[in-house]
Amino acid sequence: MKSLMLAILIISLGIVLLTAWVFNSKLPAQEGSELWIVTDLPSGEKGSFTEVIGQIDLAGTAPRPYVILETKDGAVYVMLGEKARELLKFQYKTVHVTGYIREKVLGTGKGIEVVHYELVSEE
Repeated sequence: MKSLMLAILIISLGIVLLTAWVFNSKLPAQEGSELWIVTDLPSGEKGSFTEVIGQIDLAGTAPRPYVILETKDGAVYVMLGEKARELLKFQYKTVHVTGYIREKVLGTGKGIEVVHYELVSEE
């Protein structure tokens, strides 16, 4: 019985490692590890400079989740650039983001190349 459970555990671990290798992603984040998220900048020109206030969340699924900001009127922007990773610590909180609009992010959506951000509310 113990050897059967050990075999199942080893097979399960192998499947998880194989899946991570196939999708070229990291394993789920653990305490102190860095979560891999999409922050790639699309090709093309930077759009106009903008300021947006909204709630930060994580969208998408593994292996390519991404940080979004949703405004009160329902507009959703994908956060882009190195500062986008930092915004994840404010998940479910309201922030003020400034940056450049980027078109056609993840297909047809809009994104913001984050230049600066600040916490507005813990709610």
